Amino acid sequence: MGLYLDNASTTPLLPEVKDFIINNLDTFGNPNSSHKIGDRAKDIIDYSAEKVANLINTNAENIIFTSGGSASNTLAIKGFSEAMQHSKILYSPTCHKSIIEVSKRMFVSKSLNVDGTGRIIVSDLERLLEDNILYNTLVVVDLGNSEIGTVQNISLISEVVHRYNAYLYVDCTGSIPYIPLDVQKLNIDMAGFSAHKLGALKGCGVLFKKSDVPLSPLIYGSDDYFSGTQNVLGIGSLGVSAELYPNFYKKINSKNRSILYSELEKRLNNFYLVGSSEYRLPCNLNVCFPGVDSGNVVSILDDKYDIQCSAGSACNNYSSSLSPTLLAIKEKNPSSCVRFSLSGFEKKMELIDAAKKIASVVEGLRY
Repeated sequence: MGLYLDNASTTPLLPEVKDFIINNLDTFGNPNSSHKIGDRAKDIIDYSAEKVANLINTNAENIIFTSGGSASNTLAIKGFSEAMQHSKILYSPTCHKSIIEVSKRMFVSKSLNVDGTGRIIVSDLERLLEDNILYNTLVVVDLGNSEIGTVQNISLISEVVHRYNAYLYVDCTGSIPYIPLDVQKLNIDMAGFSAHKLGALKGCGVLFKKSDVPLSPLIYGSDDYFSGTQNVLGIGSLGVSAELYPNFYKKINSKNRSILYSELEKRLNNFYLVGSSEYRLPCNLNVCFPGVDSGNVVSILDDKYDIQCSAGSACNNYSSSLSPTLLAIKEKNPSSCVRFSLSGFEKKMELIDAAKKIASVVEGLRY
């Protein structure tokens, strides 16, 4: 019995999204064209902007569609830096690699300090903001880390950031499938996420931006921030998903994660949870099996038992370098950490069976 436990990497298409795609395969029009075929495509874009805006509690005018989460991250950081004189980027070292890499390439940037679970040390953030009052500063954090599951205190971070007249960008790609996002309540200036984490198509992302936040385009060619002919099917698939997700949020909790962890505890010694036990995404389980290579665990589970999991962020899986997140939290055994990211809708017997097989693989590799 196989089981997909890599939902943080990507998610299967929702049935309603599949129906939308099939019904709109002939919607080939350019949404910028001034005729009825173009109008049909534009209607899909407008519908999706409204649904995404409703999902995160904003207006459709504040929604920018991009080609994915990494593009949204890059547009927010690079666009801000180019639009603001004397700009500075303060970023979390546990953020997605796209954030770390683009931040390092800006004129002035600095990594924030995190504790052993990956949470921002807010007193350190405040000290850095006090020391940088001459800069126009953008603070960049993730709401929930997709690799180790740690959730940040965005309300507190937002309060501190705005007390010093800085701006806040929050990468929500890892958290949006599990935690509702209210950009007004959290007082976020910009936020980004990817469609394929919500059961929609790949190749589509979102950047929310308050109307008064300065931003230069990432791709030029029109009056948009992200120019080019829009991905109508991808954006439309996200609109369908965004309309459905409020109901999913009501059903998602940490019950299945707890079942899997407790079943592993019954069968294995010498393993531990990576990340925060208290402030954690409900469907993330990152565990360390000291003395065991995580890549071997992932490969054997996939090949022998048809169980899919990950040795880290999918964006880093083909890199020989260690995870920046695990390095940032000073994890003692970074090459032995395995991430199981659940959907929240697994059956209990599936999880018990998976735990037996995971334990068997780990014990086999140890002895």
